[in-house]
Amino acid sequence: MPSLGLAQAIANPPAGAGLPTLITSSDQLVVLLQTVLNWIFFALVFVAIVFILLIAFNFVTKGGKNKDDVKDEWQKLFNILIGVAVALAAKGLVYLVCSLFTVQSCSFF
Repeated sequence: MPSLGLAQAIANPPAGAGLPTLITSSDQLVVLLQTVLNWIFFALVFVAIVFILLIAFNFVTKGGKNKDDVKDEWQKLFNILIGVAVALAAKGLVYLVCSLFTVQSCSFF
């Protein structure tokens, strides 16, 4: 059983060998949150673009034959644009709060 010998703990671990510390100050927390929120924001924008392209494809393929289908596609487009506007407003609100509290590492994108 030579593999059990490899699983023994080190009596005195070297300095700095513990768990990594990602956040040591409030500015680092803000940077981490901004990074996560930026990824989520850009993912949502990408999804919105894909849905807008799908709606455009539906407009072209349906050709306006059925008025109810066209009305539904306009409603979908309107809802997507409202979602993008809300996402931009939320992003702007975060930037506004950061600038009010004078966080040095705050940026819009």
